[in-house]
Amino acid sequence: MKTVSAIKEPVKADHLSQRYAMVHTQAIITQLEENGFYLSDSGQRRTQKRNPNSAFHFARMRHENFREKNGTHPEILITNSHDGTSAVRFYTGLFRYVCANGLVIGKFFQPISVRHTADAEGQALSAAKEAIFNAMESARRIEVFRSRILSPIEQNQFVDQVSKKFYDGRMGRAILEARRQEDASDDLWAVFNRAQENIVKGGVRGVTVDGKPFTSRRIRGASSGITINRELWDLAESFL
Repeated sequence: MKTVSAIKEPVKADHLSQRYAMVHTQAIITQLEENGFYLSDSGQRRTQKRNPNSAFHFARMRHENFREKNGTHPEILITNSHDGTSAVRFYTGLFRYVCANGLVIGKFFQPISVRHTADAEGQALSAAKEAIFNAMESARRIEVFRSRILSPIEQNQFVDQVSKKFYDGRMGRAILEARRQEDASDDLWAVFNRAQENIVKGGVRGVTVDGKPFTSRRIRGASSGITINRELWDLAESFL
């Protein structure tokens, strides 16, 4: 796993006041590891104007006793920064092994936020436990998605909304093309996963508003990926 300087060697940004309390992501990770969690992935935002050791970053945590369900593993996503741009936040997440995509639950479970104050690390550990509980509940939500079959008309409506939300109305049914046989069914979970993987990985052909062909780009930024995944989950929820 790559080294994330904002986690390993955190630095408080110079412009922050004395009242701003550092919340060390590594300390949270260590406490979670002592309670049966493990770090599965991490990364940080690229920055040129400020110290990268203060940058917005993320860590993905899973519990060693939680087993995958229907190819999907519940997890929590921790985001933090040391430059004053972000509180410590815990998002309910799902990780799907088959396509190595991380999914972040949207409005069904709101992210838990902890401000940079005196007892923030203690609060963060409690928040992490709550987020893990939410992750398990979100895994149960998958069965609800699986039971909802989308008609061809509804799938077209799903595509139209995805296209308007992420591509300015320029993407067609190619966004729902299956990259593997197990995603080829018409239930909402399969449709959601096809769209999610194609949006995140890119390489899908569309047409601009001027009628020119284009190919979608891979989503690489941590914060962009979180936003897109949450918005797509919320869109899928609207079809229940």
